[in-house]
Amino acid sequence: MKPLLHALFAVCLLTASLPSARAQGKTTNEGQQGNERYKKGDVDGAIASWTAWLKKNPKDAGAHYNRGIAKSEKGDLDAAIADYSRAIELDPKKANAYRNRGADKIAKGDLDGAIGDSSRAVELDPKDAGAYNSRANAKRAKGDLDAAIADFSRAIELNPKDAAFYSSRGIAKSDKGDLDAAIADYSRAIELNPKYAGAHYNRGIA
Repeated sequence: MKPLLHALFAVCLLTASLPSARAQGKTTNEGQQGNERYKKGDVDGAIASWTAWLKKNPKDAGAHYNRGIAKSEKGDLDAAIADYSRAIELDPKKANAYRNRGADKIAKGDLDGAIGDSSRAVELDPKDAGAYNSRANAKRAKGDLDAAIADFSRAIELNPKDAAFYSSRGIAKSDKGDLDAAIADYSRAIELNPKYAGAHYNRGIA
């Protein structure tokens, strides 16, 4: 029985910040409205606001990035990847756009593309735990378990309070057959988040 694959890619989105759109002299504009709508959970409204803003300000990398997050959350991965790609074109050093695009590529099965994007994110921001986590997920999916465990471990070093990183490393260790180490990782994940159902389930299997 294999460990439960539990929201491995969502971490990459949840750790991303939402940069503010530029005001350009207005008290409130569509870009800012998009930010506010997204914070309130109105994903469709946020996308509409950012789309309106981008019609007037097509070179706003932050707005493309924001809209990419919202589209990814809705499951529209191709559209999200397109927005992240446009953000990267406009701001080639935007590490979080590479990281998030890599996470969506994993979901689409483009593992090599995901590793490339995650690696670029790490180059631009060596302290981005989410980028290491995303790359680890892709490496694990390719069967490169030692490299995946190394990346999960680096993510944990950078953010030792993230239960999902421990649980994900536990899955990779379980895949290797190192069940004692996997149980230790699941247990640490549960200590950090006692309601983490996936970690409880996977620990039970191990």
